[in-house]
Amino acid sequence: WGSSETSIFAVGEYGTILHTTDNGETWDNMTAGGSGIPQTIYGIWGSSATDVFAVADSGKIIHYNGTAWSSMTSTITSRLRDVWGFSASDVFIVGESGKILHYNGSAWSTMTSPTTLTLQGVWGISSTNVYAVGGPSAASPGNGARIIKYNGSVWTEILNSSEVERFHD
Repeated sequence: WGSSETSIFAVGEYGTILHTTDNGETWDNMTAGGSGIPQTIYGIWGSSATDVFAVADSGKIIHYNGTAWSSMTSTITSRLRDVWGFSASDVFIVGESGKILHYNGSAWSTMTSPTTLTLQGVWGISSTNVYAVGGPSAASPGNGARIIKYNGSVWTEILNSSEVERFHD
């Protein structure tokens, strides 16, 4: 994820977080700075270079304020797969077993999901037009890929496809 053409973040195995501010010529390993997550980080998104969220296994959510990473309180203990927001006070996280979290700028809350399958990706064009995709996994067995949509009030399933095993993003 990037906040600009020159400021890019990358996440991965063992809590790895890399950041460049010079268009990729050099990368700072922020992991040594204490991401606080020894597991794989699956998703990252921010509203700016000083307001960045990352998600990982065991319901771990961390936040970067431009200076340091810190843990955020999560009500989920399963793997979180992706994060996307419309603003710093309107952020969505998806994960295993159809878990969906929403951040209102001060706290995370669990949202009602229309699926129990793993949600792999989340993206939208406004706070009332958000999509999440996924399908069965070892943690959430089932049949067929899913696309769900949030209209600002409720999440609904808009595609259940037996032609595809799962969508990732």
